[in-house]
Amino acid sequence: MANLQEKLFWEPGIYQLETSDPVLAGPDGIDNLQGKQLANRTVYLKDQVEQLASGKQPAGNAAKLSAARKIEITGDGSWNVSFDGSKDVSGQLTLRDSGVAPGDYGMVTVDAKGRVTKARQMSGDDVPAHDWGKISTGKPTTLAGYGITDAASKDTGNRVWANAFRASKGLPTGDDSSSGFAFGSDGDTGLFADASGSSANMGTNNLFLHIDSTRVFQVSNAGRVWASSYGFLDDKFASKVDTFRTQGQPVDKVDWNTLLEPGVYSIVDTTFSGLNAPPASYFWGTLQVMRGSPRGSVGGVTQIYTTHGGMAVWLRTAWNDLAWQPWQQLWHSGNLAFPGVMEGNGYQRLPSGLIIQWGQGSLLATLGLPSSFNSPLFTTGEITFRTSFPTACCSIVVNGNENSVNSQTQEGYFWVGGRSKEKATIGYTQTFGSSGVGERTAFDWIAIGY
Repeated sequence: MANLQEKLFWEPGIYQLETSDPVLAGPDGIDNLQGKQLANRTVYLKDQVEQLASGKQPAGNAAKLSAARKIEITGDGSWNVSFDGSKDVSGQLTLRDSGVAPGDYGMVTVDAKGRVTKARQMSGDDVPAHDWGKISTGKPTTLAGYGITDAASKDTGNRVWANAFRASKGLPTGDDSSSGFAFGSDGDTGLFADASGSSANMGTNNLFLHIDSTRVFQVSNAGRVWASSYGFLDDKFASKVDTFRTQGQPVDKVDWNTLLEPGVYSIVDTTFSGLNAPPASYFWGTLQVMRGSPRGSVGGVTQIYTTHGGMAVWLRTAWNDLAWQPWQQLWHSGNLAFPGVMEGNGYQRLPSGLIIQWGQGSLLATLGLPSSFNSPLFTTGEITFRTSFPTACCSIVVNGNENSVNSQTQEGYFWVGGRSKEKATIGYTQTFGSSGVGERTAFDWIAIGY
């Protein structure tokens, strides 16, 4: 007995046997047609079930999964949802912290995945160096463009000008100017120009120095100087120069290099150090200051100092207030006789400081042999200068004087054994003749030093 052949085919319908159908068996008989059609449907359904069970064929119209599943992301971010297929689901993805604190940074470090791993603010070293010519756009054309709000302007001659450099408070008391330099926020101290020049606010007539709204100093374009304590100095200078003082301090305690204005100054004492006074110390005197041209222009300055006691006169000059020449003492008929003693043993001191001394002496032989001696007769002695040389004795010359002692005839030579600022050693060696021990020989000497 054979089985019906089954086909993987979905039969659209099942045949209905009619009363008129003859009974007919066999593979193609009418009696087996319904069985074949049902068998084909069974094979078809079995194949569909197996494909669904194996996952080869999806369930096209399944409403949900029999068991929900967790869908999750890990790594640089985290995210998970529970899904059973019944509806759409969503969840928020959370990124892992990079270790950089939240904030705005000028400099960051990025890894290969584009994540910021380091961050810091910019420093001056982070800005690359650029020449001014490399900046093609955005260059300011005014000082205000650089954030300088209180700035002066320039005219066509490239000269800086401004109507005022004043502070905001206003004019100091007694000041009618609208231009000048003010110091401090109150604007009451500074150097200001008047408003009566050749054109408005140019300050071509006077400049004023104000301290706390008080005018203390003024100078005009004609050179007239006004001070609050004296008025115009050219009106009162002649009556004040002989009693000159600065800050209530005697002029002898002021650096003489600063005494440049023409006039006559009374000096009390020059013994203080650092005054650039004459090298000698004198009490009481008169200083005369003369200029070859007005102060502030190229010219010479002369200072002549005369002491009240002894009438010593000192002189020095300077060119353009830059360098003073050394003080020089002037000699006159009252002090031309330089120190000295004019006698047998004397000295003379010259203006240059050179000293010449002279004198006579004799030596008594203390060593020697009888007239038939075979060795020279030798003796030494010492002379003391009439005045000590301040620095050194440069030279001394000794000559024999055969007429000074009993008309003695010299039979040897003199020599200098040594010298200091106060004295010298003189020696005598007799080389022939019959003189012997106990005889005296004379000499003349002259010494030069400073």
